[in-house]
Amino acid sequence: MSWRTWFTSKNVKESIKRPWIRKAAYSLIGFFVLFSLILFFAGPPLLKSYLTDSLSRTLGRKVSVGAVHVNPLKLSMAVDDFSLAERDGKTPFISFKQAYMNAQLASILFAGPVLSEIRLTQPYVNLVRTANNTYNFQDIVDRLSNPPTESQQKPSKPMRFSLNNIRITQGRIEFDDRPKYRRHEIHDLSLAIPFLSNLFYRVDKYIEPEFSAVVNGAPFHLTGKSKPFDADREASLDLKLNRLGLNEYLTYVPKKLHFSLPGGTLDADIKVAFVQPEDKAPSLQLSGAASLNNLKLEEAKDTPTVRLKSLNVSLESIEPLVKRFTVDRIAADQLELYVRRDRHGRINLANLVEPDEKDEKEPLPYFLIRSMSLNSAVVHVRDEQRVKPFETILKDIRLTVRNLTSEKEKPGQLDLNLAGPEQSSLKATADIVLEPLSVSRLNLQIADLRIPQSGSNTDMVRIGLFGIAGGAFELDRRSVSADEISIAKSRVNIQRNSKGAVNLSEIAGGRDTKIEAKAAKAAEGKTAAKASPWQYGVKKVALNDIGVHWEDQMPSAGTAEIGIEKIQGRIDNISSVPNSAANLFLKARVSPRGNVDVTGPVIMAPRMSVRLQVKADGLPILPAQPYFADRVNIRVTSGTVGVRGNLSVQQAEQTQIQYQGDMQVNRFASVDKVNSNDFLNWETLHFNGVKVSTEPVNVAIREVSLSNFYSRLIINPDGSINVQHVTGSNEESRQAIAGKGGAAPPTTASQEPVDNKPETPSERTAVPNSEDKKLEKAGAQTAPVPIKINRVTLQGGRVNFSDRFIKPNYNANLVQIGGRISGLSSNLATTADVEIRGKVDNSAPVEILGKINPLSGNLFLDLAASAKGVDLPTATPYSARYAGYPIIKGKLSMDVKYYIENRRLRAENRVMLDQLTFGEKVESPRATKLPVLLAVALLKDRNGVIDVNLPISGSLDDPQFSVGGIILKVIINLITKAVTAPFALLGSLFGGGEELSFIEFEPGRADLDKTAREKIASLSRALENRPALKLDITGRVDPSSDTEGLRRRIMERKVKAVKFQRLVKQGNAPSSLDEVRIDPAEYHRLLKQVYSQEKFPKPRNAIGLAKDLPVPEMENLLLSHITVTDDDLRQLGIRRARVVSDAIVKAGDVAAERVFILEPKLKIEAGEKGPAEKARASRVDFSLK
Repeated sequence: MSWRTWFTSKNVKESIKRPWIRKAAYSLIGFFVLFSLILFFAGPPLLKSYLTDSLSRTLGRKVSVGAVHVNPLKLSMAVDDFSLAERDGKTPFISFKQAYMNAQLASILFAGPVLSEIRLTQPYVNLVRTANNTYNFQDIVDRLSNPPTESQQKPSKPMRFSLNNIRITQGRIEFDDRPKYRRHEIHDLSLAIPFLSNLFYRVDKYIEPEFSAVVNGAPFHLTGKSKPFDADREASLDLKLNRLGLNEYLTYVPKKLHFSLPGGTLDADIKVAFVQPEDKAPSLQLSGAASLNNLKLEEAKDTPTVRLKSLNVSLESIEPLVKRFTVDRIAADQLELYVRRDRHGRINLANLVEPDEKDEKEPLPYFLIRSMSLNSAVVHVRDEQRVKPFETILKDIRLTVRNLTSEKEKPGQLDLNLAGPEQSSLKATADIVLEPLSVSRLNLQIADLRIPQSGSNTDMVRIGLFGIAGGAFELDRRSVSADEISIAKSRVNIQRNSKGAVNLSEIAGGRDTKIEAKAAKAAEGKTAAKASPWQYGVKKVALNDIGVHWEDQMPSAGTAEIGIEKIQGRIDNISSVPNSAANLFLKARVSPRGNVDVTGPVIMAPRMSVRLQVKADGLPILPAQPYFADRVNIRVTSGTVGVRGNLSVQQAEQTQIQYQGDMQVNRFASVDKVNSNDFLNWETLHFNGVKVSTEPVNVAIREVSLSNFYSRLIINPDGSINVQHVTGSNEESRQAIAGKGGAAPPTTASQEPVDNKPETPSERTAVPNSEDKKLEKAGAQTAPVPIKINRVTLQGGRVNFSDRFIKPNYNANLVQIGGRISGLSSNLATTADVEIRGKVDNSAPVEILGKINPLSGNLFLDLAASAKGVDLPTATPYSARYAGYPIIKGKLSMDVKYYIENRRLRAENRVMLDQLTFGEKVESPRATKLPVLLAVALLKDRNGVIDVNLPISGSLDDPQFSVGGIILKVIINLITKAVTAPFALLGSLFGGGEELSFIEFEPGRADLDKTAREKIASLSRALENRPALKLDITGRVDPSSDTEGLRRRIMERKVKAVKFQRLVKQGNAPSSLDEVRIDPAEYHRLLKQVYSQEKFPKPRNAIGLAKDLPVPEMENLLLSHITVTDDDLRQLGIRRARVVSDAIVKAGDVAAERVFILEPKLKIEAGEKGPAEKARASRVDFSLK
């Protein structure tokens, strides 16, 4: 029988009727009433006193209690106004308004607390963490942490309890975190738990708590249900958080941070599910959503780094215990990112968080992001590493990622779009696998990308269109591949400064030495096996309209600029597979008119091998001149290179290069840096059947042909040729010439000696050049390079020849040079046949016959040369200057023979002067004091012929001349100085060169530019030093260009007249119309006034009014209605001559009576020769008399 059945049975009724039982019951009731009265009236003061004293002693703090209420009938008790003070006894540590609990008699039955209600009102806790990282309740913990006794250490059964209707209302917690300089507050704290019990009949029921509070101003709400005491434990919670400020908690991140969060709130609605079946592992799962709003991240004060309007995350299933994370969606809206690179090359985003020093890479946990999107993002980029900081903005960034997972070999999809500065953009799609890392199906397109040059307005890189189709990347296999890479409409400006730094290195950035040192130290400790080389493959690379501009400031001779434009073509099957050949097809244009065409296979691995067909023509030499200008004493002024042949390169221990085909150098021109004269030029230099190879070096040429060439050739007093001194500095060349022969090269007027004293034999003895001895010794020890040239042909040549080896010297202009040289070789046993013919000054025949071997280490020469009937009056300017007499008649003939073998020279020079006749004596401060006429009379035979033989012999290192014609040396030196045009003489003496005979003008103009004034200054100095000379000036016009130029000048003056009239009205007009200056900003308005004032018919609109036309159309209409007559052209020619005449008179001490203005020439004259041949027709010509 159960106890419930027993209490309701007849046994109870019968027992109550017994007297002793009724007495016992009445006594018990009376005791209970008495106890209740005592407890009701005496209990509260006793309990209050006990609580205050006992807790104060136990906790070591001051405790105060306002009141204690006890209701024994209800088994309830309440404590009001409780306070536990801080150590100072004043500040409250813990307090509450009221604590109330109501017990049940079942507590006796279950031997544990069974409370029907627990209520705590207005609780308050003040937590403080001090600077030494301890809390303000540490003393209480120390007092209560007594070591347990043996009886306490024995395990015991858990106490049974049942707590019902648990409520906390209006709670508040303050936390002062002094080490972090933070204060936190939780208020409006509320907690409600319907029951909390481990009684057997309630453990399988859900406990459903509810908690809410405001945490640092952010509402927080938590609900859920749980079975904490069931064998199979489970719990689920719903967490809601609104506007939680992130900055308050940033300092608790366990890493060192280099940023602050002045803005940013977190909203969350998270569901947490926990299950732990008996004897099984627990599981924890999170789901729900979270959002980050109005985020502001700054590296320093007022230095923004990240701005984010919102970041929304939808969690599908987060299981941290098993490391599985599934996210349904991540969406970022209006992200604004600031990326900066400092002058050391460090990226700011990489330094926001102090990196871990762990070297071991942990495997990625499983995660899946089903969708991730980025909308309306903006990235600000600033690069401070460049000479001038570079800034740009990437905007309208849209990124979509789908099914991104760490599951092995499972791809996610990426789609990216963004817009850069101006019209640039980027589009990309790809499949991405994270484990192992790989990218496939990559399609990338970049359009209109520009990277500016530091400190310049030009672009360093401009990409019109760059694309990758079918790209792939596999990290574990170390492979990169693509179906096609295309580049179009792109330009690259590469610059190398004087220190060797290339501007493109700015894009990659500088190096952080600290990071590199750390990485190097970490690498020292690793013993991993050597990684396999990267594998690569590209099926096709397509190039279209690519330009490369190279500017090199490193050469000491100046800046080299080379431009390659219109690069187009393709490269097929680029691969790292051994012995696989990539096929190259490229075409390009080299500025200004050069073309290059290259085709052929290229093998990249295991060793590079190239076999190309090369076609090139019109490649300019001038851009490459700074690379060799400091090594030669000539300056190239024009020239192009062309090749057509096969080029092969085989990479080995010593790379072998071979070329077979033709080469040509066309339209080449150069000047001598020492004397500023034309040195060498030609129309065509063709190398036919060229075979050149390295390892071993070998040169073979079937034929070399040179046509329409000009050369300045000088045989020095030591027998060497001036071309031997082409290499080396200018000063070295001067010293070499002067040191070997004792005679200096031609000097300017200010440097020429007045005394023309003849040389003595001792003065002509040269000191051997030590450098030549070194070269000779080196040549003796090193075998010459095998060189063979079957034939050299010459055609249409001109040579300005000076032979200073013979005494007296011989100068001439050789023209119509033609001939051949056969069998040139570096073989010492062979000699080449020489047969060359020409004419001196287009009249006297010249012939050179013999044998030579200039390519061998030991020069051999056996030549005979002759010249017949050279007219001497052409040398009159020089004879008048240095002899004091003009040559009015005479001819020169000579026969010379040179024989050089084993550096021994034998020369025979026979010179004949026929009918040499001087004119009347002229005054010249440079004239010799010797009796020239007497000397000529003494040397002439009765037929009027001077016949002198000058045999010479000796060593090239120390020549000793046996016989010298001393008197004739003066005359021959004068002939050496002679030229056919008087202005060439004046130009060599006073500057200006052969172009001193004219001054050019812009079409329609009579203004003198800087070049014209320099010429006039030179001409004025010449006239001052030549008082007997008179100058004729002839103005010339070009009927075509000058007519158009006059029209434009008339139109410009009309525009100036409009402004001049306005300035007159304003009272600040200049003295003349020519002084009026037109600002570009006002030109359109002034031109429109001129246009409106003209009376010619003008284009009309639909209603009959004159149309508003753009500037070019108004100019064309005005120009077409301006008439220029022949008289206008004549007056222009006269004005030009008058301007030059006045300038010459003003520039120096030249009397106006010596300058004459002739009738202008209004037509272009065909067949002009000399310096004026290439001049404009718009000029003035000079003539002397």
